[in-house]
Amino acid sequence: MSGESTVSGKSTVMAIHRSGVVTDAEGTEYPIRPMSILEVEGRALRDFMVQRGYSQSLETGMAYGVSTLWLADAAARVEGGHHIAIDPRQHSGYHSIGMLNVERAGLNNVVDTYVESSELRLPKLVEAKTKLDFAFIDGRHLFDSALIDFFYADRMLRVGGAVALHDLWMPSLRKVAGFIRQNRNYRLVPVDSVSQLGLPLRAYKVAKRLRTSTLGRDRSGFRARAENLCVLEKVAGDDRHHEHFEPFSPPDRVRPVHRV
Repeated sequence: MSGESTVSGKSTVMAIHRSGVVTDAEGTEYPIRPMSILEVEGRALRDFMVQRGYSQSLETGMAYGVSTLWLADAAARVEGGHHIAIDPRQHSGYHSIGMLNVERAGLNNVVDTYVESSELRLPKLVEAKTKLDFAFIDGRHLFDSALIDFFYADRMLRVGGAVALHDLWMPSLRKVAGFIRQNRNYRLVPVDSVSQLGLPLRAYKVAKRLRTSTLGRDRSGFRARAENLCVLEKVAGDDRHHEHFEPFSPPDRVRPVHRV
């Protein structure tokens, strides 16, 4: 992949962050928040991929394509780099803007987009023997939906690869992270993505208060933290006995935090 394309991708996503809006094919503007990741989060993911030399990535939940541009920029730096984006509402919910932004950034030859539910597309990718270095799970935020995304992404992820979960202010995503840490061979990897703006204000205040409290720690040791993103590295394959299970639910007295 040429350096010209990576520069174009970076300039496109930075222009989006600076303006705070995206445009459809007719020029209609839409605010990127709260549907898109923050610049600090995108940069953290891009830098992590680049530092690790990851070139094969996937995301569930393309939306306006902001995360797509960051991840594709990293993949494009390696010869043969490839990124897969899955979003069933790309046309109906996001006016095809994510796909348009990929085209505007000159990354069409790096990104494959599937306008299909992840629970339907991911098994097909597994069957096709797709291999991944990195997966960003930011699609449907129900616990079971995110867990299904992880299950199939893990089938394609090589040992030494990583999975990132977004929107950790949501109890459902913290539970998924807890399950992975307690029941699968993954370790938490620090990334520099801390930002108050990554959370709704009330959620940020609660997370900050819980950060050093035992109330903020579930049975897996995962904390409700002020950052809104976690990265988990796969350190070994799935070698569990068929009866294996470790509790991972957070304590009942930790109240869920909802968007207002």
